[in-house]
Amino acid sequence: MVIDPGYRTFDWFVANSMMPELKLSGSFDGGVSSILRQVSHQIGHDHGTGSLEFDQVEEGLTRGRINLGYQVIDTGPYQSTVLDAARKEVLAFLSRIDANKSRLSRVFLAGGGAHYYRQALQERLPGYDIQLLSNSVMSNARGYWLSGCDDFQD
Repeated sequence: MVIDPGYRTFDWFVANSMMPELKLSGSFDGGVSSILRQVSHQIGHDHGTGSLEFDQVEEGLTRGRINLGYQVIDTGPYQSTVLDAARKEVLAFLSRIDANKSRLSRVFLAGGGAHYYRQALQERLPGYDIQLLSNSVMSNARGYWLSGCDDFQD
């Protein structure tokens, strides 16, 4: 299974060997923007700043702080908000799949939001080998490219 929590969707793709299992694959609205929205709202509530732009929040989570010029906000305390939001989305995902029917052996985590979801997936899928791809954005793009190449070879 490949799980791709994108910016606006949470997608997954299941394959048996190299054959797609499209009935076991799917998507729902969610993804990184949902996490960033929750963090933005929480920071706005805590600091009286109003909601922040998602790119400010994402960069702040990466750097450990958000510099608004008149105020610097430590984003360390908001990692728990990130994890809580990821846990909710993972629960929504798990309600849409049947892990027994999928006969999963490995889970690859790809896409720009992969790192936000790793811990939540490990907590809910104990015993599964969950691999965060080293360059998850490019790994995702390469997978699409390889799939397209296969289509053109037929």
